[in-house]
Amino acid sequence: MARPDGATRRERGSIDSLPSGAVRVRVYAGLDVITKRRHYLVEVVPAGPDAERLAQEARDRFLREIDERSHPRTNATVGFMVAAHITAARLERTTRETYDGYARKHIYPIIRPWRSRTAGHCTAPPGR
Repeated sequence: MARPDGATRRERGSIDSLPSGAVRVRVYAGLDVITKRRHYLVEVVPAGPDAERLAQEARDRFLREIDERSHPRTNATVGFMVAAHITAARLERTTRETYDGYARKHIYPIIRPWRSRTAGHCTAPPGR
């Protein structure tokens, strides 16, 4: 539908001032491919004389990533995706228990807190 004469398009994303003086940048990035909830790219720029300029640059970077489809598609951690893969894979009981043990002892302690940048390229396990 065409816009009425003189109407401009609304800006994407928001820049909010926080009580600490810092500035928060939020841009909607679509639905999370795993949780099916709204997914936002968020960055907090520390307080300072250049905070507004840096926030605008962050907003522009987010918009560019979204337009190029190079943004993360989920907030899921790598550990969550490893667990989902082990759960969804067709494995014998003993193999699954072995993989769970390996992941619990060696993988999760190292990668659980990391966010995935390529999660949009995977799909949620069946039934989720």
